[in-house]
Amino acid sequence: MTDYFAPMENIDGFVKKDQPDHADHLCPVCQGYGGWNLRLNAYGPGRHFKAFCSQCNGWGWVKEEDLCVHDMVELSQDQCRKLGIAHWGNLWHVYRCTKCGRVRSYDSSD
Repeated sequence: MTDYFAPMENIDGFVKKDQPDHADHLCPVCQGYGGWNLRLNAYGPGRHFKAFCSQCNGWGWVKEEDLCVHDMVELSQDQCRKLGIAHWGNLWHVYRCTKCGRVRSYDSSD
């Protein structure tokens, strides 16, 4: 099952994206393609199982602050409290990048 989470190795069918107005740098993960194939011919010849890049949301380009390829770790409520980060309860998840310190959080109750 882990082969579905393969790194960017095959870009068959993907083309480099044109630079959008909102970003200045090629994505450090997908190198401007916006995604890659996880499994070739998964749905028949030439019909691949694709992944779209979560670093750039498929745009292929990022802003300066998104150049870090994040290494996110989940923080507990106690850790958030010590760092002054809001944590809204058991279904609230807070992640912090070990490299740049960026914080992302979401509610998993939906």
